[in-house]
Amino acid sequence: MTLSADPLYLDCHISLDGTTIERVRRLNRRVVDLAGGGIDFSTGALIPHLTLFMGLFPPSREARVRRAVDDLAGRFAPLDLAFGGMEVARDGYVFLRVAPTEALRGWHARVVAALDPLREGLVRQKFRDRRTDYSPDEQARIDRYGFPWVLEAWRPHVTIGFVDPARQPDVLAGLGEPSFTGRAVAIALGPVGEHGTVQETTP
Repeated sequence: MTLSADPLYLDCHISLDGTTIERVRRLNRRVVDLAGGGIDFSTGALIPHLTLFMGLFPPSREARVRRAVDDLAGRFAPLDLAFGGMEVARDGYVFLRVAPTEALRGWHARVVAALDPLREGLVRQKFRDRRTDYSPDEQARIDRYGFPWVLEAWRPHVTIGFVDPARQPDVLAGLGEPSFTGRAVAIALGPVGEHGTVQETTP
């Protein structure tokens, strides 16, 4: 396998069951219809997912990252998930909230413990350039983990849109408070695309 010279931006995530994926795609379609935006699951190979940990990795660590994820995936058993309500975040993101159960938090912590050392301290330039946009606690987590929202600050969610922040209230009003249950069926790894999307999964 030939490794690229540039850092790899990878997302270790939970794969969702088919029914949940279709529900998320329908919510995303409503976001696009209401406000457009930069995430459209009807085009390309974008995959609805629940991120456990994402970051930059040196190409020299790619094989170890993949082995670590394979090991985690081999120990993973499907979990029940509860989806409920919407949330908006800085820059225009629209999230579907997921209940942070003890089991889900446990898998997040295991993934962070396994993958964070393989980053070798790499941090996205975005976080360096906009450091003052983040709180002191968020800055400390960026320095330590390469990402501002991990461990105690991690809030599980599925991203369903990326819109002009001025349109976020329209989106929230249009979507209401969707609530349903689903299943986490696997742990997978994929490259991160624009706006935090996952472009494909890696067996």
